[in-house]
Amino acid sequence: MSHKYIIEEGIWNAKGVFMDADEKVIPCIGIIEITHGDEVWLLDSRLTLFPETGEKMVVRKKHIIDPWPEGRKATNWTSVDHELGDLHGRYVLVEDSIVSNYETASKEYSGMEFISKIDDDTYTARSALLHNGKRVSFRALELKRK
Repeated sequence: MSHKYIIEEGIWNAKGVFMDADEKVIPCIGIIEITHGDEVWLLDSRLTLFPETGEKMVVRKKHIIDPWPEGRKATNWTSVDHELGDLHGRYVLVEDSIVSNYETASKEYSGMEFISKIDDDTYTARSALLHNGKRVSFRALELKRK
């Protein structure tokens, strides 16, 4: 199974829901840009949340990804999160999916993401953030390549 998401450079639109620590489900839209350099690949995402009350919020994440070696099934990534600290994760190819797990250096926060290929231009992404093993938020997104 060949993958386009992450493996190829591109821009992806995201649409779905985010659930916060208070279990409020919030609609969201965003954009994910993937670029490949010789030394690192970048995944830069901006997700805008539209709560029923209050101001919209923008969540931005940037993953620095080790270039995915040809024929390999996994690679590492890192990210700096202003609330959680440094994140260290791994992407793994599993048939029609890309699975990621990550944690902070303290192991206080961890998470996982399951990205499933629908077709070359469409993926679904499901992710959860845990604090000391308890779920504090999740995202359910559809990703469409521009």
